[in-house]
Amino acid sequence: MTYSFLWHILGSAIGTIIATTSTPAVITPRISTATTSNPTATTITISSTAPGQACNLTSAPITTYTLGNGSNPKKHTAGEFDQDGILDIVVVNVGFNIILALGNGAYATPINFTTGSGPESVFVADVNNGNRLDVIVANYYRNSVSELLGFGGGRFTAQTAFITSSYPIAVVVVDFNAHNRLDLAVINLIGQTISILLGYENGSFGQQTT
Repeated sequence: MTYSFLWHILGSAIGTIIATTSTPAVITPRISTATTSNPTATTITISSTAPGQACNLTSAPITTYTLGNGSNPKKHTAGEFDQDGILDIVVVNVGFNIILALGNGAYATPINFTTGSGPESVFVADVNNGNRLDVIVANYYRNSVSELLGFGGGRFTAQTAFITSSYPIAVVVVDFNAHNRLDLAVINLIGQTISILLGYENGSFGQQTT
């Protein structure tokens, strides 16, 4: 009988490695790294306790994008914000950054948008049925969530704030009451409560219930 073992290495152009052995064994991956002639790439060697089970891989070059002075990146997600068919990146830091994809794996200079104090979590969804992704951010120190409506080209309106309970740390956007409008659920650290804010047709939200 042949036993298969799978390792998955997270990161660009590394992928999945499957090793096989004809006898049952506990395989313990051993990973070592070495630099290559490209200073931004790394060769990864994976070996195991089973004989003949080794693989060398070289990662793709790494590109770094600066978010600006004072940034404190917390969470990130992806969405198509400029209608070009390529996923862009949104990063929560002091406010949040939109990083637009240019194609071929390249990205534009990050664009900063203002939120409340201490943005902690981010969710993207089309909350006003405008066929554009909007951004919802939970503001830890402001006890609120910020809504910024998208209007194409990676641009957003100024934030609208909605009050939550104390120290919100996460937000999700779902239609909780089957009224074909998206609502907000916010997890609050102090008091260990969840705030529900029901959505209106125009993309705004009502007062919280906990």
